[in-house]
Amino acid sequence: MRRGTNLGLLTLVLLLFVVVSVRTVVGESNIYKHGLNEDIDPDDIVLDTHLDDGDTATWTIEHRFRLNDDADIASFESLQADIEDDPDPYLDRLRDRRERTAEAAETATNREMTIRDLSIETERRAFPREYGIVRYSFAGDGFAVDEGDRLHAGDAISAMFLDEGTTLRIRWDEPYTL
Repeated sequence: MRRGTNLGLLTLVLLLFVVVSVRTVVGESNIYKHGLNEDIDPDDIVLDTHLDDGDTATWTIEHRFRLNDDADIASFESLQADIEDDPDPYLDRLRDRRERTAEAAETATNREMTIRDLSIETERRAFPREYGIVRYSFAGDGFAVDEGDRLHAGDAISAMFLDEGTTLRIRWDEPYTL
């Protein structure tokens, strides 16, 4: 079976998509430049992508902030309160950036792509260091093509790259293998 080879190529090409995605999400100088939180910058970003056996990719983007002292905790709690009080500005920015990314991918692939089901949540967690996490989720339809014996998404991500502060995880269901 050729699934392993094809998914290896898919993974490499998917890496390129995610980096452009990260640059688009983090974009300007700070995605959190809204309200009181202009000085908050994530310490690292984790992207988790799940490819289904059709054309959809479900994305989760975690922005992790190290909470080293009381000032870090206060900044994150302020951001957390802003998001809980009014998540729309954060989701609007994500939607705008993801839709621009989808439009560029549509041009590259001649395939219609849509972004839907956007959500945002926050939490504090120890990894063992304590972090504040802002987690975005969304689905991207038209992202991949199921060609029967392989899942193809490379054409949608050909202009993307990752930086050193970003981790990418890619998952898919059986019968596909790496």
